[in-house]
Amino acid sequence: MGDRTWTSISFSGIVSPKVAQELVEELVGQGCQCDDGPEGDLSIEHLKLDTVFYDEECNYATMEGVEEFCRENHISYCKTWASGGGYGEGAELYNAVVNQTVSVPTTDGEAAIGVSELTGFMSTGKTLEDVVNYLRHIDNFRAGYPPLVIEGEAK
Repeated sequence: MGDRTWTSISFSGIVSPKVAQELVEELVGQGCQCDDGPEGDLSIEHLKLDTVFYDEECNYATMEGVEEFCRENHISYCKTWASGGGYGEGAELYNAVVNQTVSVPTTDGEAAIGVSELTGFMSTGKTLEDVVNYLRHIDNFRAGYPPLVIEGEAK
């Protein structure tokens, strides 16, 4: 058993009702909860409300099944976590359109990019264009992802 911490996740993209239901099942399997929406067990109705889901006891801030499901089904997500064990708070943004995941440290819930993060990113042979795209991706975190849309459902 590893370090457990409070972790949240929200979604963006367009999915079929079937994929939406399967996503709910993954969230339930992860032990996620939410504060918004109808009372009771998680349902597809919660996804329609642009809900933030959370797991108060997430192992190393990893929602492995949910994250893998999102990558397989082209669903973008923004995951954040609180400090836990030997690591600080942070965020992970997965952009399904370009199949890219960016992890960033956060301070009080805001992306905190410093010289060490940019230097580390550049040391992997990235171009100036890559850096600009990286920073744009982080700006999505600040602005918030557009909500998840379920095909055939009015938003």
